Amino acid sequence: MTTNRSSDAALLMMRLVVGAILFYYGSQKLLGWFGGYGFNATLDAFHDKNHIPAWLGALAIFGEFFGGLGMLLGLFSRLAAFGASCTMAVATVITSRGVTSLVATSAQNPVRDIGFPLALFAISMAILLMGAGSFSLDSKLFRKRK
Repeated sequence: MTTNRSSDAALLMMRLVVGAILFYYGSQKLLGWFGGYGFNATLDAFHDKNHIPAWLGALAIFGEFFGGLGMLLGLFSRLAAFGASCTMAVATVITSRGVTSLVATSAQNPVRDIGFPLALFAISMAILLMGAGSFSLDSKLFRKRK
């Protein structure tokens, strides 16, 4: 883990923003909160629209929900970031299938369609590689004692 305070503050900001976004969307899919459809309906939609098997859909839902929660709390952050980055990598690939141009049209917005999950993927990977920083439960619970 880094010891530089500005790096720790940057990691905290990244964790909170990505964690909140993933928790929001994950809770829609898992619990039906915030206008979501809940677990079973989301699994059905994943299968019907994108031909994703139920077990992979469940992994994605859990990765998004628990990955977001873990990043928000800074608890098991690397594991949370791994789950989030896997989910966002798949989301980027799935959304890029329908994008035919990098120029925005009335039907497509490539920044929204590809850029959003790609940005979440990149930030999740940074947290995976760097850890949660000192402003996290990980650093309090798992720091090495001298």
